[in-house]
Amino acid sequence: MDPDRKKRLIELGPEALADALLESAVRFDAVDDLIEHLIATPMENMKRYKSKLAGLKRRRRFISWHESAAYAQELEMLLEDLRSGVKDPRTGVELVAAFYQADAAVFEQCDDSSGSVGDVFRFEAQKLFVAYASKCQDKDWLSQMVFDLTIKDDYGVRDILIDCAGEYLPESKMRELIVRCQAAAGKESGNYRKRQWLSRVESLARQIKDAPLFEKTRLVSWGKLNSAACLDIARVHLDSGDAKTALSWLQRVPEEEIFRAHEKDQLLLEIYAELGDKDNQTEVAWRTFRRHRSEKTLDDLLSVIGHDQKAEVVETETYMQVCFRWPKRWRRRVGGCAHPLSTGRYWIRFYDGVEPKLTPMGCAISRSSTGFPNRFPIGAASKTTGPTSKICAGSTAARAASGADMKRDWWWIGQSLQQFRK
Repeated sequence: MDPDRKKRLIELGPEALADALLESAVRFDAVDDLIEHLIATPMENMKRYKSKLAGLKRRRRFISWHESAAYAQELEMLLEDLRSGVKDPRTGVELVAAFYQADAAVFEQCDDSSGSVGDVFRFEAQKLFVAYASKCQDKDWLSQMVFDLTIKDDYGVRDILIDCAGEYLPESKMRELIVRCQAAAGKESGNYRKRQWLSRVESLARQIKDAPLFEKTRLVSWGKLNSAACLDIARVHLDSGDAKTALSWLQRVPEEEIFRAHEKDQLLLEIYAELGDKDNQTEVAWRTFRRHRSEKTLDDLLSVIGHDQKAEVVETETYMQVCFRWPKRWRRRVGGCAHPLSTGRYWIRFYDGVEPKLTPMGCAISRSSTGFPNRFPIGAASKTTGPTSKICAGSTAARAASGADMKRDWWWIGQSLQQFRK
């Protein structure tokens, strides 16, 4: 929200704003609906909600993909009517549940390829349900309501109420809900429905931090545990305060496994920090940083080795990136470095007093100054244009810089490259 525009609108006065709204309401249905929402009493807004919800079920016109965003805004406005019109928690829960029960009518009449309509159920409706449910005193009734609502979830939007059960149910009621879900899973003959119930048990076990239950349920659901399952189980054990068991589960993941490798290293960082294993934590932090150099991984690294090491890390890693990350033919020409070529396409450029920026390799070299496309690293320019230090100082990016920092950095990079030309 622009505070200056808000101030100027206030200065116009209420009459001018009212006239503008009414004129817009003639042309735009959304503005007309907003005006009705603003001037309605709480009881009128509740009636508006019920009327609109009934209208959704009767609607026959198909909503195309291009209209889905506007349709999602219409659904959000429907929930705003409910929020403004209902204060009683139990009534609010019942009416939000009615919104979820209308999911078939909503999704069957629209193309939600963008996911904007589904997000209304997953976020806006979920927040409203939690707001009412957290104030509801009858937790037995509430638990049964949620269970009944999730029995049929053909569109995958009702499970979100299970995923946030810890925000409105005590642990005892969540455990009762777990028993009901386990019993329902046992009655299912098909694997799909059975796994759907067991996934709810996993969600509840994760929320109450019951790692053994999560582990047992995942084994029953999947049968054979793969690397992804080991990571999920390790996370629940760590959240439950058992770092050693979490580490033992991560050690089951093969070293060469690249699927969710970053997530695994993030877990290892937390585990080693919990165990006080500084050496292994440092090793993982360096591995994570060198796999993907970014502001986040740099900060994670410095938090382990100390922020006083930033200057040394930046200088060394920038040097490594510029000297060794180019095609083999140019690496051989420049000096035949023995360092293995990294698969990454980026290197990090830093300035004094400025946060790190992720910058494409060779972006400062232009075709006009080198004769080569920008996709080649800086060293590639040495074939036709002479010393890299001169190229760097005279490159398009350096000439465009208003200060001396960029020119100084490019000069340093050029000087660093000179020794590999001998």
